[in-house]
Amino acid sequence: MTVGTDVVRNRLEVNYSSFLSAVGGQKVELEYKFNRSFSLIGSWRNMEGQDKDDFGGDLRFRFEFE
Repeated sequence: MTVGTDVVRNRLEVNYSSFLSAVGGQKVELEYKFNRSFSLIGSWRNMEGQDKDDFGGDLRFRFEFE
């Protein structure tokens, strides 16, 4: 199940996911949009039953063409 919202309209978005499985866990993803073509994404994930959390980051480029 995932829930999300725009913290700053058309700039900053937050999504929270809870895994509905036998393993379980949670994930939080934060996306900051610099402009229409470029955004920075940070994420945190915690799987139940594991001793460590996962942190990550991505750069997203979007190209439009006809």
